[in-house]
Amino acid sequence: MKITWLGHGSWSIEIGETKIVLDPFLDDSPTAPFKSDQLDADYVLVSHGHFDHVADVAKIVSRCDATLVAIFEITEWFKANHGLEKLEPMNRGGGIPLPFGRVTMTIAEHSSQLPDGSYGGEAAGFVIEAEKKRLYFACDTALFSDMNGIGAAGLDLAVLPIGDRFTMGGFGEGGQNVRRKTSCSSPLQHVATDRTGCQSVGRTDPRSDFVRTDCCGTRRVVRSIT
Repeated sequence: MKITWLGHGSWSIEIGETKIVLDPFLDDSPTAPFKSDQLDADYVLVSHGHFDHVADVAKIVSRCDATLVAIFEITEWFKANHGLEKLEPMNRGGGIPLPFGRVTMTIAEHSSQLPDGSYGGEAAGFVIEAEKKRLYFACDTALFSDMNGIGAAGLDLAVLPIGDRFTMGGFGEGGQNVRRKTSCSSPLQHVATDRTGCQSVGRTDPRSDFVRTDCCGTRRVVRSIT
C-alpha cells in the first residue's frame, strides 16, 4: 500500500493493483507534481464540491474509465453535467465494499458547493480499510467530537487539515485522540495539509512531538504502509 500527496488536498492511494485518487486538483494547482493526464485511477473519491477538490474529476474518470465515489448529490451532478456513468453514491455514516476493501464516508464539518453554484450535499471524509490497515482522510473539516470515535477504533494513518481559516487550525481533543489511536510503527503517521499556502507534513513519532515540514513546489510526500 502506498499513499502519495499530490499537492493541495489531493492524494493517490495504491492498494495492490488498484489506484485510487482523492479530491483531484492538479491542472491548476501550484503544488501538484504533474497534470491530471499523467495520473491513472480506478476509483476517484470526492469529499465535497468545492472547485479545488473536483476540478479534474471528470477528466480523470472519463479518460481512465474510473468509478466516482462521492456523496449522492455530487455523483448526480457529475452524471448530469459530465455524463459520468460509473458511480458509487454514498452518504455520511454509510460504507460500501469495493474490490480493494471497504470505504466508509465520515462526517466533515465544512461547506460544499459545486463550481456552478449547485448544492453539493454535505462535506465528508473517508475511512479506507484494506490489507488489514485502516486509513482516515479527514479532508476539509473543522474539528468535531466524532473524531474521538474514528480514532478509538485504531488507525494506521490519519490525514488531518491544519490550515486554519477554511479548516481546523489545530488538533484539539478530538484530533489528539486520532493521533493517540494511530499506530506509531514509523515516523510518518499524521499528514496535515496547510491550506493557507504551502503544504505541511506532520511527522508523529513516539520519540518526538508533531512537527511541520515544508513540502512546497513539486516535492511529493510518499508513505508506504506494510
